[in-house]
Order: sequence, then C-alpha cells, then structure tokens
Amino acid sequence: MTTLSEMLHAYFEYVDGDLIRKVTTSPKSVKGTKAGRLNRTVNQAGTTSKQYIRVGIKGREVYAHQIVWAMHYGVWPTGHIDHIDQNTLNNRVENLREVDHTTNYRNQRKAKNNKSGFTGVYYDVGTDRWIAQASIGDRHQWLGGHKTIVDAVAARLRFNRENDFHENHGKNA
Repeated sequence: MTTLSEMLHAYFEYVDGDLIRKVTTSPKSVKGTKAGRLNRTVNQAGTTSKQYIRVGIKGREVYAHQIVWAMHYGVWPTGHIDHIDQNTLNNRVENLREVDHTTNYRNQRKAKNNKSGFTGVYYDVGTDRWIAQASIGDRHQWLGGHKTIVDAVAARLRFNRENDFHENHGKNA
C-alpha cells in the first residue's frame, strides 16, 4: 500500500518551495515543469485580496502549500497552513506552519484600505479620537479612544502581545 507521502513524491519533486512534475499527466502537466497555477481571490471591491498556487492532482485541485506540507511531514494537514512571512506564494517548507483558524488570523497582513497605517487603528472624526480595536474570533475588543495615534497604536500593540498575535500581523508581506 502506497502512503500519501510516497504518492506525492511519485508525482512531484520539491525544489526550494516549488513543485516540479516528475510525470506527464496531461498536455498542460508535463514532466520537468513547475506544477500549479496562480489562483487569485477577488474581494468585493474587485481587487485581488490573496493569491495562492493551486495544483491539479488526480482530478482535484489543491493548494501547493498543502502538498509541500504533506510531502515533508508525511500527513495531510488537518488545520490551516500559515505562510509565516505572509507571502502566500512562498511555499518553502520553513515558511509554513500548521495552525488553527485563530492563530492563522493572527498573522494577517495589513488591509489594503487601511488609512492609518496600523491594523486596528483608525481616526474617528465625530469624537476627534484615534480608535484602537481588535477582534479574536467573533469577539470584538474595544481598546479605547485616544488623543494621539501613538497612544492608539501602543494600545493595539499591547493587545497583540498579550494575545499572541504573530509579529508580522498587520504588516505588508
């Protein structure tokens, strides 16, 4: 009986974060070529929000980072695979970690529509205050209205440390 890892190793070679096909399975999936295609997720504003590499294998499309994980560890991931550096195209095994949904959320990049420059901090014209806030799962946390952006950012960074947010959370990849 062939294990998952053996089956994946029969189809792919892992080279510095890329999957190289070992066999030709179709006219588009040729031996010696890089496996996968770029898959973009588009948000409501119509802009690309996330990009991943998707790979076809045995009639299914799966994420390349899942295949890399399974090839390296011998098991299919049961949780989320987090890209530590937030670059979803960097599938080097040392950049991947298996985490739960909450931990994966705590390593998100800064939203593209962020105007303050800091995740969880915005200026409220009505109160003339810098607001700091955060969410963990379904729980929304008010971190206060502050006179300066420095105080609001400090409140958010304190919250991040106390709640084990990844050091890259809120940064651009």
